[in-house]
Amino acid sequence: MYWIYLAVFILMVLTPGIIKDPVFLLSEENAEEIVIFLLGIIGFLIFNYKEKQLSFNLKEKQKVQKEATKTSRDLAHSYSYIGEINRKLEILNDISLKLAETPNMNSTERKYIYKLILDAIKTLGKTDRFTVSFANLNSRIIMKEIGKGNKKLSPEVKKIILNFDKRKNIINANEYAIIRSSKSVNGISAFISIKLKNKQALKDLELLKTLATQALLLRLLTKKRD
Repeated sequence: MYWIYLAVFILMVLTPGIIKDPVFLLSEENAEEIVIFLLGIIGFLIFNYKEKQLSFNLKEKQKVQKEATKTSRDLAHSYSYIGEINRKLEILNDISLKLAETPNMNSTERKYIYKLILDAIKTLGKTDRFTVSFANLNSRIIMKEIGKGNKKLSPEVKKIILNFDKRKNIINANEYAIIRSSKSVNGISAFISIKLKNKQALKDLELLKTLATQALLLRLLTKKRD
């Protein structure tokens, strides 16, 4: 394209030397002016075309860069998400492996598993304001409470737990989220009561429910030693 523009420029310069006689009804000067004008128009159109092409290429480059940045960001987010999921599964796996040793464990080992469960709840719930409790919904008795930060259940939460709808596993009440174990044994269920901050939306509710079930299993297998 640049060679065409150069050729047009050269023709404009040489036009006076090329046209030496009148052309049709035009005088030599008028013919030269018209040819130079036409060549100028052609040069302008070429320049305008190249400018638009450059602008288009620049926009395409910016679009590709944005897509590359977005792809890179999404990829980083995916890696982070996969890493987070793997970490959560690792936590549950560690607790499950320890629970397999329950029949032979001593008091110290039992407390260690409780600590693993509490640490896992803290990690998944992103707070240390929670309590794990065990309640017999048939006799309406809170049997045991363990936790960090908020170690004692408030009267409000106790009332909710003892009147928990057996068809539900999760209840949001005022500033609390209460997650029940997926199973109950002889009327006994485990509950994780988390005090929320600023209408905090809890994630990983199913994993928290699994932790509640693991806490219940540990409680039932070692209750004679408590």
